[in-house]
Amino acid sequence: MRQAAKVTILRFLVALIAGFILSPAFLYSFANLAPGAFEALAESVGRLFGIGFEGAVVELFVIVIGSVTLFSIVSWLVLRSWGPLRHQAQ
Repeated sequence: MRQAAKVTILRFLVALIAGFILSPAFLYSFANLAPGAFEALAESVGRLFGIGFEGAVVELFVIVIGSVTLFSIVSWLVLRSWGPLRHQAQ
């Protein structure tokens, strides 16, 4: 396996782990510091998918998955331009 492919796979795994670690910390802080905004976010997700109060678990799942995805992408971009896993042109 080429060195560039190994670095890409390692960068992907590190970005995914960073997304899973940063997302709950952010959501916990967001829900505690601005509960009204978090409730409005859940309400807008519920309206987007057409579910009511009984779909709160689905709303929370969508918010968590979206947050993990966002933080994983940001981590990927940071790792690509900074640190030992950065992209090196050959």
